[in-house]
Amino acid sequence: MDTVQKIYAGLKDPSGQQFWPGYEISSETGWGGHINPFSIPPSYFKYMVFQDPNWDWRTFSFTDPNNFKIMNDAHYRLGLS
Repeated sequence: MDTVQKIYAGLKDPSGQQFWPGYEISSETGWGGHINPFSIPPSYFKYMVFQDPNWDWRTFSFTDPNNFKIMNDAHYRLGLS
């Protein structure tokens, strides 16, 4: 249940400000293939950002200001915003 509430809440930056909107309640059937903690495939971070084939996305904390900046910079470099 905690995970679902976080999905509904959306992504917040380390200061607690809304960064990305959450999914709407009752949208669960459309989540398949879309629930990903990254707006960019983790392989991009593994090979292009960190240049470490052993990098594990599960070690990446969005609440860490340094990690959040890395994610945000990568997002803008790809022209996704």
